[in-house]
Amino acid sequence: MSAVKAANMFCCGCSLRFGTQFIATVHLIYCVAYICNTSSNIIFRIPGMGFDVNLVEQTLCAAWCLIGLPFIMAALWGVASRLEVHVRVYVFYLAATLVVDTLFLIYFFFIQDPCSMLPRALKAGGTAFACGIARLAAVHFFFFSIAVQAYAVYIVWSFCEDLRTGGFGFGFGDLTSIEDAKSDRRAPVHADALHADYGSISIPNYAAPTTIFSGSYHETNYPPKQDW
Repeated sequence: MSAVKAANMFCCGCSLRFGTQFIATVHLIYCVAYICNTSSNIIFRIPGMGFDVNLVEQTLCAAWCLIGLPFIMAALWGVASRLEVHVRVYVFYLAATLVVDTLFLIYFFFIQDPCSMLPRALKAGGTAFACGIARLAAVHFFFFSIAVQAYAVYIVWSFCEDLRTGGFGFGFGDLTSIEDAKSDRRAPVHADALHADYGSISIPNYAAPTTIFSGSYHETNYPPKQDW
């Protein structure tokens, strides 16, 4: 039994399946956008977001996003096909991303002073005030970012637990679609294949019944009479 209780819904109203799909889709868009932006900065030398960031940091972050693309695609496939293993692998990558981002944010906001990255326009209006605002904003952004990522890991893990226990995350909409799919797969019944014999429906594609030794008498008494 797990020490942490799994969630039963996403954002107080949505299903875990929708939440996992939403998280994986947003994560995929972010990774693709970061890879494209880094390629623009480093390869094509077209200035984009973070053009002045250290080359090593941009390369490492882009490489991590590139590594995550197969895991994200596997998670989307696993959610669509309800495969726990595919989504479980994505949980490990998502948890590793949380750890890496936490270490990076600690270094960026606490070890490296945010006041040293202030633009000149803010420093001109008062260095002490701008520095205090920058540090306060850094602390709030740090905890907000970690909380959002931790909640994403928790939701995806909860969906995996739901699949593991056999819940499959079914909602009323899922049950309706499954019932419709079953109805579509049912074999059609043709009117000419139905014909009544003794008030019942005979099975088509079978030969007509025949009597033994061409007899015409049917004994209805039990035990039958012995005439010999």
